[in-house]
Amino acid sequence: MKTFKTSLLLLICGLLLGYLGAFFTGYTAAFVMPKSFAQYMWVWDALVVQFLGYGLLALAIGFIASKVSQVRTITVVLALFCVSQLYLQYPYGLSFYFPNIIVMLLCLAVGAACAKKYA
Repeated sequence: MKTFKTSLLLLICGLLLGYLGAFFTGYTAAFVMPKSFAQYMWVWDALVVQFLGYGLLALAIGFIASKVSQVRTITVVLALFCVSQLYLQYPYGLSFYFPNIIVMLLCLAVGAACAKKYA
């Protein structure tokens, strides 16, 4: 029964991350980029759009899911990441956006590791 509850928790948290992250990224994508950042657009996209849209949410969800479930950190990170990416891929087919992948993986790993170490 414990495995079912943990799997259900990770599934719900992954879906929540995918849904709310897409919602918040829509708002952070509307932030105006200064003209001086034009040559470093990827930095703006990773640090402002993706980090504020997905990163902070991934930190919080990774922390909560890792604290509540008693499974290994890597299991929590990979489960949340895979579920959220599958949710994001569903209507559009297979398309990967690497700034999103990098920010989400790093923030999930940091959030889950902090939960295991400090909580």
